[in-house]
Amino acid sequence: MGHVHVDATIRGRRPASVRFVVDTGATYSLISADLAKRVGIEAGPVRDRVRLASGRTVRLPTALGGIRIEGREAAPRRS
Repeated sequence: MGHVHVDATIRGRRPASVRFVVDTGATYSLISADLAKRVGIEAGPVRDRVRLASGRTVRLPTALGGIRIEGREAAPRRS
């Protein structure tokens, strides 16, 4: 079976259209530090623990951003 892709818009200070591989089992969607910088999303001081698809756990700097896929938009949830 092949990969499923979707075109989406990352909302930051400078929105950008990107193509994602869909992972229906993922809890979060992650983007690279380079893409975050390009759209103007800056990581905060907190490093969250993330379990990768390989099973390895790492601590990564994180930030919240919004995303729009096929006309539907999700804003970051605030705690």
